[in-house]
Formats: sequence, structure tokens, C-alpha cells
Amino acid sequence: MALKLSLYRQKQKPSDNLIVLVHGLGASDNTWVHDGVSWIDLFLEDDTFENLDVAEITYETSHLANGVLALMGIKKIKIGWFGSFTVGKGPFTTIEILARELKREIDSQKIKQYKNVILIGHSMGGLVAVRYILEEFENNQPHNVKGMISLATPYNGSSHALYSQLIKSINRHAQIPSLEPNSNFLDGTIRLWQKHLDKMHFDFKFFFGTEDSTVPENSAIPHIVSSKWTGGVPLPGDHSSILKVEDHSSTSYMHVSETVKEIFLRDTLLKKKMIDEQRKLIMAKSITRLKANGLDREQAVYLLENEQYDFEYLKPTVEKRLVVIVGEFGLGKSFAIDKIYMDLLLRAENEIDFPLPISINAAQLDTDIQSYLENILVNNSSEYWITIDGMDEVSLSIASNILENMRIATERWDNLRIILTSRPLSIFKEITERVNMKGLSEEEALNLVNFTNNQQKHYHFYNFPREIRLVIQRPLFAILLGLYLSKKNNLIPTTSGELLSYLIENALEKVEINESHTERLLMNLAMISTCQGNVPVKKSKIGDIVEIRNLLNSGIVIEENGYISFVLPILNQWFAAKALAENMIDINHIMDNNSLDYWKYPLIILIAIFKENKIDNILSGIVEKEPGFASTLIEESIKKWGIHTDISSLSAKECGEKIRMTMVTWVKSLGTLADIIAPVDMHRNVLPIGVKKSNEWLHTSWYRGENNLSEINILDQTINEFDWPTSRGARPGDGSSWYWRWTLEEIRDNLTKIIKSKSLPICTEIIYKELMWSTTLKIVKKGSFYTNAIYLNEVKSILERTYQNIPKIKVNNNYVPIEMYVNYIADLESKGVSVIECPLPGKDIDHPRDNWVWNAYSDEQLHLRTLKIYHEVSVGFKEIVETFFPILKHRLRKYVLCPYILKGDFISPENFDDHSVGPRLRWHLEPLPLNHTESIIDIKISKREQVEFHDENYYEIANKIKEYRAQDCAWLSTIRKGQGLDIFEDTPITDTIYKWLEEDLKSISLIK
Repeated sequence: MALKLSLYRQKQKPSDNLIVLVHGLGASDNTWVHDGVSWIDLFLEDDTFENLDVAEITYETSHLANGVLALMGIKKIKIGWFGSFTVGKGPFTTIEILARELKREIDSQKIKQYKNVILIGHSMGGLVAVRYILEEFENNQPHNVKGMISLATPYNGSSHALYSQLIKSINRHAQIPSLEPNSNFLDGTIRLWQKHLDKMHFDFKFFFGTEDSTVPENSAIPHIVSSKWTGGVPLPGDHSSILKVEDHSSTSYMHVSETVKEIFLRDTLLKKKMIDEQRKLIMAKSITRLKANGLDREQAVYLLENEQYDFEYLKPTVEKRLVVIVGEFGLGKSFAIDKIYMDLLLRAENEIDFPLPISINAAQLDTDIQSYLENILVNNSSEYWITIDGMDEVSLSIASNILENMRIATERWDNLRIILTSRPLSIFKEITERVNMKGLSEEEALNLVNFTNNQQKHYHFYNFPREIRLVIQRPLFAILLGLYLSKKNNLIPTTSGELLSYLIENALEKVEINESHTERLLMNLAMISTCQGNVPVKKSKIGDIVEIRNLLNSGIVIEENGYISFVLPILNQWFAAKALAENMIDINHIMDNNSLDYWKYPLIILIAIFKENKIDNILSGIVEKEPGFASTLIEESIKKWGIHTDISSLSAKECGEKIRMTMVTWVKSLGTLADIIAPVDMHRNVLPIGVKKSNEWLHTSWYRGENNLSEINILDQTINEFDWPTSRGARPGDGSSWYWRWTLEEIRDNLTKIIKSKSLPICTEIIYKELMWSTTLKIVKKGSFYTNAIYLNEVKSILERTYQNIPKIKVNNNYVPIEMYVNYIADLESKGVSVIECPLPGKDIDHPRDNWVWNAYSDEQLHLRTLKIYHEVSVGFKEIVETFFPILKHRLRKYVLCPYILKGDFISPENFDDHSVGPRLRWHLEPLPLNHTESIIDIKISKREQVEFHDENYYEIANKIKEYRAQDCAWLSTIRKGQGLDIFEDTPITDTIYKWLEEDLKSISLIK
């Protein structure tokens, strides 16, 4: 008979908890019933169990005995004086088969509905139960079993008497042979147990009979027992009588039922304990951070417990299961995620089925993220939440890997909700999961300022300078302003840099780091952490036990799992900046080791707060080698901390020297591009500068005359405007490094004008062809949509009649020298060309249905035109970058992706009764291996409803970037665009090339 499960319910409605009874050898109908008293009835009638059902497993024990004896190698058993029995010949089964049958029953829908299952096995029934559990772990199967109770189960082999019982269950007259038990099965079971010991997060309890000679104590308690479980529990009686019970007060029932209750309650009690521990931990971390910002403990606790916050918009939803919270430094991302986490803890406390949420820092996340998640997500029916803070405190490659794996995770598990937090990073720039952290409202900011000011004086929002009004919309700066006003006798600061300086001063005032050695240890910690990607550092790398204790006692350093880090990222960045300023590390070493991006924020602090002359040397080194990084750095540092309105302490001449020095550095770095956008002569020497200073105002101009002037000149009212044609004026203030921004803005303004007017010197054949076609249309007075061929003789005739004495012609807001165009015509004639063709496939419908320009093209012709345009764009863009931007090319995204496949969907025009929708293109770039010589254009005609781009497409492209652009994968991401196709005028290739240039140059702050 096959294994069978019978279910007995306490109530008509299924309960949450289930006990499964598994008998051993012997008659199944008397294992759990003695003298009319049933274990099943005792459990169901026990008032202390309010929510319990019971199931009983039965099977033919003679078949099991036959199978076990066969495994032992016994072939025949003598019966009586003359007969014998052949073992294994008749129907038989094994413990492994019974374990699989038990799995079949427990996996059935009627058992799956139970949240908590406990297996209780007597004798060999315990081996069936434990084998089922171990096989589930071996095959990584989810289950709802919470614990197991074994009663006299022979884990370590048994006495001769057990095998007598085996034989008697086959034939009561069989004689007992002299045999030794074969232990292969038991050894295999113990090996499996040992293998999965650390995964088995549930309870075992082992009972034995004090008078049991069949399975004594040393067999009823497995050798695998460790400190994880208690030892065996004695019950009065022998192998069978331990199951004899009379009522609820019987010793065996009392001990077994108490164990059942403990197992059922274990998860609830353990969950409550873990919730309490997590709540204390998250409160301690939040309070520590707020105290590091300058608040006292009472203020920190008040903000955490008494204030109400609206962070619902930051939480994942069923439709958007992964959220990346992005916000600048000081916006309160960590505070928000802590509050969300505490709300989740409260939910876990109130909802029994809601699992404990996971809160982890990105730096602590295991590299094998999928395996980490597999160990956490043990129940597909529960909703799991994971919050990961500090994505900007690890390297970009690690952050990219975490993002990719979390995207995969939300595809694998529908019940997973994930929150990541980060400052703005390139990898989060255009992702759909991004949610921007909101700043405080004016009222909220003012309330926080007045709260941290201890209500000494109530301020109005417009009491503060504009920059301060903007920056206190970040909670950190609102707190700092309140503390600053309280300490500085209500003196109002003018820049956020002053508030940051105050934060550092306030933190260090509380710390005993007067000795230079301790301060140097802090700088070393910050330096190593930053170089490694802003991660915690192994404490043995920083100092000995005494030194580490001193750092931890400072209150600004914390330890976790043998690693130390600063309590606030800003402190790490400040000490890293100080390490740079004091030459503990060289900027060239940082650049040579490709860790410059990690140093962005320390460099911003260095520029904004530190005023040592060494800043110029550091910036000079960065501008010369990495102008694309330098432009972003200078833009963000000055922009963030503000341009002062006080009067510069430098004289006019000193201002001119600083500006000219920085311009020389830019020119040296930019090479050919400097000839176009910088004030240089034909030998690429920086021109003389003229300077005029009036109070806080500074005016500069570059000399364009022919006289030999000194490098620095003081301007007055008598200057010749032809020699000094342009002038720049601003209030630089007295902050450090303002002159770097001064020259950056000058070259950026010039480059912006050139890119927007599409007027770089022509270096590509296709731009030249388009320009000549546009000029031809202008000469013959055809519109920009015209695509038919134009006869050369017609053009020559017009040139002779109209353009004999005209040196240049205005085409698309730029001027084309007539000489250039005449040479173009002459070249065509020399090649025997008689007509000028449009460089692109033109109109192919003579009589369109209406006046929409795209209706003069068939879908096929529009598709061909699009393919041609993007092929030429790919070639032309690459040529321009290599000609004018060679030192910037490794920071221009589209260039770094070269060679690539441009995969696109061309969506044909749609005509309706009252309107028409033009063609559209959705495309993205996928990198090819670097040994490919050319990019590939793969644009297909598609219908609108067919165009889809799923998350798995992003994963696939991200993997290609990792494989083919390993050096740049830390910051590089794919480009995905959807746009209307404006390709009908005369220069669509030129327009698109310059659009690509504008996008990439804007990303590194080199154009506006």
C-alpha cells in the first residue's frame, strides 16, 4: 500500500498550524492509539492549541521491512525448521521512497495552505521525516516545515532487537539470523545533515525511552547534534510504551506538546526579538548621524519619533518594484530610508506574515547578490523589502553591478520590493527606476532652522541670502544653519561653504585629535577609503589596537565587522581633501590609478573650503590630463558653494595673472580645440590680458591688436575697442579658485556658440557635401526640402550673373566663401559630373495626398533615408571627436561606445482624417568588441505596437559594456532615444552630429 495522508481538523476552517504524525515499523493503526486514547484526539482537544490541525501518515510496514533487509544484504531468512523466505522478492519499499511519497503529500495543495508544519516521527518514521527534510535542502526546495520531533528514532544504528522486529513484520515465524546492520543509509543521511547544517533554521527535538533496548539513547540522538540543538529528552517507558498516554497530563504528551508549542512560537518570538534589535540599531545609527550633524540626543530623538514625514512617494509599488532614490548631498536620503525602514519594522511587528525587512549598506553587500537573495527569499507568498543605502559610497562599477542585479531580482521575484539610495551618478541619470528626492518646502526648512536654533530667534525665510534660501531646502543645511545662528550670535552666513566649514569645526571640537598623529590617521583612513571606492577600510590597514581605539573614541569613526569608516560621508570627504592639501597623496598618483572619479567630492570640498595655494597645482594637473573631469569639477564646486559678493583681496594685476595662468593650462590641455575657443594667436600662445577692477567688479579682455604688449595690462577709459573687442565682467568675490571658473566659462561660452551654430571647421566629407548642397539650394533659390538633382550649367550661369563680386554667401546662419563653392563646382566638372545630386535619398512620390512633407516619401524611401543619415552620422561624429576633442573623447559617451550597433525601430507616418503623424525612430546603442573596425546601423521598419524595450535588454547591453568596455563600465551606460524624425531639410546629418556633440559635451559641463 502506498503512503497515505489523513487530515483531521480542529475546526471546519483550516488552521495555520499542522502536526504530521509518521509511524514506524509495526501496525499503523496502533502506533498513535493505546487503550482507546489517541494522540490525534489529545492534540485536537487541547485547549492550549487554538489553531491546530493534525495529519497522520500511514504505509505498509512489511514493505519497508523487506526493503531495509534487502539493503542490509540479507537474501534469505529461515522460517521454522524447514522453510525459508526470500528477501526483496516480494513488494518492498525504502526510506528514500517513503520520503519522496511524504514530499508528494506535503506538497499537495491541502498541506501547502498551512503556514507552519511540524513532523513527529516514531522509530523509523523519524528517519522517513528527516530524510524528507534533508532532500528538500539538497534540492533547494521551499517548504513550510518549521521543526521535527523524533521519538526513539535509530539515527546511529540499532540493536539486534530492531532487526528482529523487521523480520517479524514480514513473517512472525521467521527465525532471527545473526546479522550486522548495513549503515550506508544512515551514513548518507548524516552526511547530508552535516552538509546543510548551517541552512537548517528550524528546530529538532530528540526523545528516547528510559527503558528502550531497541533504540537506546546513544542511537536516538544523532551524532550531528551540536550546540544548535539541545540533547535528547528522556521519556518513561520502552520503545513502544513511550507512546502510551491516558490524557493531557501524561508525561509523554506533556513534553511533546510543550515542544510543539515552543516550535510554533519560535518564529514569532525570534521575529519580535529581531525587530527590537533592528529598531534599536537603526535608531542608534540615525541618532549618531544626527549628532554628528551637531544636534544633541534629545533633538535627534524628537526628529525621529515625533515629527511626521511624507516619504510615500519614495516607496516601491506593485508596478514599480525597484526604486532608486537620487538626491544631492544633504537632502536626507539616509534619514528617509531609515524612517521607511522603521515603518516596515512596525508593519512586520503587526503582520505575522510580513517578513523582517532587510537594511544594508551597499559596501556590505555580498558580491554574489543572486545567491544572497536566494537565501533570503524563502517564501514566494510573502512580500520582502530590501533597502540599500550608500550606492554613491562604493565604486561606480560596484554600484552598476548592484543595480543590474536588483533589476534581475525584481524579474525573478514578484514579491520583492527594493529601495536604493545615491547621489546623482551617471549610471542613474536616465533610468526608469529613478525617483528624485524632494527638498523641504520653505515652511519646513524654516521650522527646522528655528527648531535647531532652540527657538532663540524666529527667522523668516527671506531673512537669508538667496544661496542660503536655496541650500536650506536640504535638511542637513537647515540643521547647520540653525546651529550656526545659535553659536554665532545670529550672524547670518552668506554661502553654504561656511555652513560646511561649521559642520567640520563643530564635529572636530568634540574630538580629541589635537595631536598630529591622530589627525594623520584620520586622513589616512579617508585617503584609503576614497581610493578604494569610498568603502569601509580594514582596521589593520590603519593602525594598531590603541590607535584604532583612539579613533573610535573620537565619535566620528565607527567599526563594523572589523572594518572602520567615518560616521558621515562628508567627514570622509573632508579628511580626504585635507590629505590632498597636505601632500599625503599626489593628484597624479590618483589619476594614474584611474580613481579620479572617486575623488570628486573631496576635490569639491578642497576647492570650496580649503584656501591653500596648493589648489592651483592640483587643478592644473587635472586640467592638463583630464579636462573633461576638470570642467565638471569646477562647475560643481563653484556652483554649489556660490560666488562670493565680497571684494577680492587680489589686485587687478594679480587677478589678471591668475586668469592668464589658468587659460594657459586650458590651452595646453585642449590642443587643436584651443585654436577655436581660446584667446590664442596663430602659434597657440595665449594673448595678453587686460584687467580692470572696480570695487567687487572685475572686467577682463584679450588683446587682438598688433602691438607687442606685456602679458598683464591694466585697462582704462582710453582703450581701443578694436584692439580689445570683447569684455567679460563679474563679481568673483574672495573665494578660492574663482579664476578657474572664470576661464572655464569663457571657453565654454565660445564652444557653446560654435556647437549651437554648427560652425566647427569642416573636417568630414559628409558635412562638406551637405554644406555644398545647401549652398546650391540657396544659389538656385530652392527651398530646404528640395531633393531633385540640379544641373551644373544652371548653377554656373547664376554664379556668373549674380556672384561675381560677392566674397561669401550666407547659408543656414553661417557664411560660405564663394571661392570654396566655385572650387567645388570646378572639381565636379573635372570629374565629368553634369548634375548636383542631393546627398540623401529624396522624395519618390510625385503627387502626395497632402502637404505634409513626409507624404512625398514612400515608407521604404524614408527608411533608406534614415539608414543613410545614421550611417553618415556615426562616421562624421567619430571624425569630429578625433579631430577636435581627442583629449576629451574617453569621457564622451557615444564615442566610448564606438564601435557599436545602432539598433532602431523606424515607425512609418500615420495618416488620419484630420491630421497626420510623422515618422518616428526609437533607437539605442550596443557596444561591439573593439576589434570591429566600423559601427553597424540596424534600423528596421516596425509598427508602433511592436516596439518594445524591456529591462532584459538593459541587462544584456550592460553585460556587453562590462565585457567590451571594461575600463569604462563604471560610468558608461547605454543610450536609448525615442524621437520624431526631423530629417527632411537640407542638413539632417550635420544637425544630428552636432546634437550628439551637444549632448555629450553638456554632460561634462563644457557647453551650456
